[in-house]
Amino acid sequence: MSGDAEILFDPPLEYDLGDNPGKVRFQNLAELSKWATKERQIWDELLEPLRPAGYYHQMQNQQKRGSHLLTDAVQEIRSLYKQAKPDEDIDQKIREVSRLKEGFQHYTEGRCLHSDSAKGQYITELFKSAGTKITKTQKLALLAAAIQLPIKPQDSNTQNLDLRSALDAHIHWQLRALGADKGVTALSEAHEAALQALKHKWDSTLSEHAEKHRLAGKAITATRVAIDLLHSDQKERFDAYQQETEQRIKDFETRHREGLATEAPATYWKAKAARHRWVAVAAAVLFSVVGGAAIFWLSKNLSNIHSLHVVPPSVALMNEAPTSLNSWLTTFVAFIVPFFFVVWFLRLVVRIFLSNLALADDASERVMMLQTFRSLLEHDEGKLQPEDRILMLQALFRPAVRASDDDGAPPNWFDLILNRIKPRG
Repeated sequence: MSGDAEILFDPPLEYDLGDNPGKVRFQNLAELSKWATKERQIWDELLEPLRPAGYYHQMQNQQKRGSHLLTDAVQEIRSLYKQAKPDEDIDQKIREVSRLKEGFQHYTEGRCLHSDSAKGQYITELFKSAGTKITKTQKLALLAAAIQLPIKPQDSNTQNLDLRSALDAHIHWQLRALGADKGVTALSEAHEAALQALKHKWDSTLSEHAEKHRLAGKAITATRVAIDLLHSDQKERFDAYQQETEQRIKDFETRHREGLATEAPATYWKAKAARHRWVAVAAAVLFSVVGGAAIFWLSKNLSNIHSLHVVPPSVALMNEAPTSLNSWLTTFVAFIVPFFFVVWFLRLVVRIFLSNLALADDASERVMMLQTFRSLLEHDEGKLQPEDRILMLQALFRPAVRASDDDGAPPNWFDLILNRIKPRG
């Protein structure tokens, strides 16, 4: 990293890495970063021989852990020296450097990886007993392998196994995989027996787990079959409900369209019924007014009726004035003609009244039929058949009633005479 060479360590950082490679000395941060990169490469080289043994991913996690330790330490040193000022307390700076040295010492000797546990203490003793016969790389490999062995197995029956013997056997097997067993004293047969017992116990545990997995798989299969049957049944119900809903929607659309088709005729016949009722009321009022006026006029002119007979002068009484023929005709025409005109007008008003009353009743009847027709369309139980619809539509749109059939003209005097003289039988 650019600028790391300018960060000088005063005094230089020194570390004792043991037999291999011994002591190291760093003059600046660039040398420390280069050494940390090389250490991470050593961890990468340790992973490859362990890949066939099935511990690759576990070792990879330990490698990442160690890399993070180195990276954090380098970053802490970089931050410490970059933030240092000339007027800073020298003693404080020296204490920080000493603390970092101690942290590196923990990493390089393995004390940071649970050295206070039983297996950590045992590995430390193994390092001391091996002496110069084992290299630094092999130490790290042993430590990384031993850290993966569980102190307390999952099966409670294996707690009585000798942990020290199991560790010895496991580490010996790892050294064989690394090709480093030539420099280590052969372990006792008890260690090998402990390893075989541990393997046998784990094989039994695996068999039990396999049987449990088989039974669990069988139960899962039965559950899946039940779920499939339930899903099939629910799917059939849903499909039936969906078809029923679609049919109901179609029926509703049909009824709605038919209701819209009958809405305009219903509005028309309602307005027509109201209009005919208004005309009928007007005709009734007109009949009352004209009839009342005619009665009033007739009562006022009753005296003229008495003078309609002709009294000749030769037969006139003493208190009765003689009348001429011209005077009689004038009085007759002045009374009879208006009388018959009023009668004809009243007859016409009555005919208009009866005609509009009949038309209003007919329109109201059609509106009621339309409402009944629309009500039947709204209910499925009252669903109309095609022939029923045709019959109702014919009744709805039949020709309108104009007036009563007995409104013919009144008979004249000539018709009355002919009816009198017509022979009967």
